Amino acid sequence: MIKYAQTRPLLYMQACRRKRMRHTRARNGYPSS
Repeated sequence: MIKYAQTRPLLYMQACRRKRMRHTRARNGYPSS
């Protein structure tokens, strides 16, 4: 249960970052990682 609770928010944050990166990547010049 602990692993699930810890990985859940991690995946959610990663997805949010990916969406944000796609938009702010070209503007701020972030690497497509």
